[in-house]
Amino acid sequence: MNINFPYYNNKFDNKYYYEKSLKVQLFEENKNNLITTMDRRIFIRLLRLILSTVLVSSSKLPQNLESTSKISSIVDKTPCCLDRITSITCQRLYMTNPRYFIYECSNNADFAFIQCCKTCFDHKSSNGPRLNYTNISNELLINTETAICYDKRGEKWCENFVKRNNFWKYYPFKNLNCSNQPYSFRSCRASCGYCSIKERKALVNYNYKKAMDSKLCGDLNITFLKDIKRFPNNKKKYGSESIMIRKLMNKIKKKNLISDKSNEIKGSVFGGNL
Repeated sequence: MNINFPYYNNKFDNKYYYEKSLKVQLFEENKNNLITTMDRRIFIRLLRLILSTVLVSSSKLPQNLESTSKISSIVDKTPCCLDRITSITCQRLYMTNPRYFIYECSNNADFAFIQCCKTCFDHKSSNGPRLNYTNISNELLINTETAICYDKRGEKWCENFVKRNNFWKYYPFKNLNCSNQPYSFRSCRASCGYCSIKERKALVNYNYKKAMDSKLCGDLNITFLKDIKRFPNNKKKYGSESIMIRKLMNKIKKKNLISDKSNEIKGSVFGGNL
């Protein structure tokens, strides 16, 4: 039985020839200048940044922000700056390769503000580069000219995510919304308002002092700064003071109960005093 294949030798190659991507073409043109593996990694990262800006400028970003009513819970709030992949992991990454770690903190918003934020920017810690939080957040997220602001999951997917359409409206996905910063920042950064586009500024407030406050942002389950009312310096209430107030209130209650009982004993059956 003779089997004839439709494509043979050159015909097969011509039929299934594919065009190389822009990223591969640029890498092959410049690979002779890349001596070390570190240079190659940095070059690939730069290519990603360049291509992402090209894609953002060419794609249609959400111009009308009618969906802002759905994300009002994050407006003017400060995201907590934490090491969400644990501080030990981030500090080991920094100690293993400081140059590459600093590059990621300065150019990769996902890494800098989600994964290893505290190690990148905390000035009190000695186990990090102590970079400028305000400058980098302004360059990567706030400034409309330099911000790398796009939806990684795509415009349509993120529109459904923000407006709670399709399966997002069901109960199991109730807590998975724009207020869940680690997820929404990486998936729908532009639609949720974590960065600035030409039509509007970022909806959240990137404040270094608030983001680094360990009292209000000390838990990995917390994504935004807690809304706690702080008393002025002359009206501070300490723990010991509140305990003393409780004790006094309990004593007053006991005295009132004792006095009520004594009055009942002194009174006659008909309600008069003896």
